[in-house]
Amino acid sequence: MGPRYFTCVRACGKKWENPGPFNRHQKTCRHWLTYESEMRKQRAEAAAAPPPKKRKKAAHRKVLHLWSYYFVNHLNYLQEKDSAGVTPTPMEVDQTFGDLDIHMPGTYPGESSSNKLPTGVTDTATKSTAPAIQPCRTRRAPARFRDILPEPPRAIPASILQPRLPTVYLMVTNPLKTALNSFGLFRQYLFHPSHDPDRFVDPSDLSNLTVHVPSSPPRSQGENHVPPWPFANMSIWRLMRWANTGSSSKSEGEVDRLVNDVLNAPDFQAKDLHDFGAHCENSHLDAADKASPLEDNFQVTSITIEVPTGQPHSRSTPRTYSVPGLHYRKLLNTIKAAFQDPLSQQFHFTPFSLMHRSPITNKEQRVYGELYNSDEFINEHKRVQNRSPPPPDDPGCKLEKVIAALMFWSDSTHLTNFGTAALWPIYLFFGNLSKYIRSQPSSGACHHLAYIPSVCIWNIHNTCSHSF
Repeated sequence: MGPRYFTCVRACGKKWENPGPFNRHQKTCRHWLTYESEMRKQRAEAAAAPPPKKRKKAAHRKVLHLWSYYFVNHLNYLQEKDSAGVTPTPMEVDQTFGDLDIHMPGTYPGESSSNKLPTGVTDTATKSTAPAIQPCRTRRAPARFRDILPEPPRAIPASILQPRLPTVYLMVTNPLKTALNSFGLFRQYLFHPSHDPDRFVDPSDLSNLTVHVPSSPPRSQGENHVPPWPFANMSIWRLMRWANTGSSSKSEGEVDRLVNDVLNAPDFQAKDLHDFGAHCENSHLDAADKASPLEDNFQVTSITIEVPTGQPHSRSTPRTYSVPGLHYRKLLNTIKAAFQDPLSQQFHFTPFSLMHRSPITNKEQRVYGELYNSDEFINEHKRVQNRSPPPPDDPGCKLEKVIAALMFWSDSTHLTNFGTAALWPIYLFFGNLSKYIRSQPSSGACHHLAYIPSVCIWNIHNTCSHSF
């Protein structure tokens, strides 16, 4: 085997045995630089050129479709003539079993008259049955990018939602089954409901899509006073309403709301804020709440607790201590306020069983997800309807009897990011409300029932100052 040479382009023709001198020569050789420039230009043109078009076969498929349609119809035509006792002509037989290279009318130019359709056969394939040369395609996103928004069960028809009949003494069940929704869910009632809250479900309550919903004014906890009560003027009322509503951390949206709802309001006057103090105005608001005659305000009382000695097998009685500062609301007043709230329109007063029917096996299966879907709620509602006596103060009461499902929570709450300020509230939720609405912080479904005070152990044992 001979030695290996590194050769420049043909126009130059020089050779080297080592790659070092050859690489240095390429940097100065005008023939090599011209060749390299031409190659870069060709590669750029090839990259910019459009890809070659694929051969369309739609026209060929149309010709084959028309020919097969013509052949079958012509055979049927010959069979009809044969069954009628008419002998087909040689030309008609030749058109069917002769040369297969027959061009259909309207396919190629220069066609002969012998290639026309026989008498009695219409050219419907070219008008309606033949597919288009370039059919329209329906483009759909891949399955992993398609999402189906949830929907509530089918609403009960308005004709069924009728008020309860007065003075019904014999209670019997009146079953009702709703229609299936797109997910195969339906409801089974033991009693016809007088109210269907799912008729008022908003699409924003069923999905996490960003839907702009105008904010509703806060529900007043006191009487329906006319603004600017209890402040001096409308400017202070608007500013304090902005400060006490919305989120705790004012964002850009909150600042825009301040400008649009307060500063640009027609009755806002900047001169009314002279010597303004938020603490002073909040004191006016607190004093107005204390003077309110409503019974559902918080009350303060003291409670008595028993503290054991902590010694095992001790026969000494626990020591009794009085703990002041328990703030609470009466439970009955809280229930009344909740049922008078606009949110009570979403309450389910008639329980039902949520069912699912499989579209494949047509088999029904029970679905659990809400408190008013449980067996305990359904059985208790049935017991109340059948055996619950009328109230003693109104023996002739004809109002509908429903269940208020009370759900209590209690947990310590840290009030600040820094420091030790904390509260221990007792919350009240209603199980008649859907969990999807009840769990929204902005729904107003949470009712504060009481605030448990902290107890200092030093006051009890005189040993330390830890609080719990």
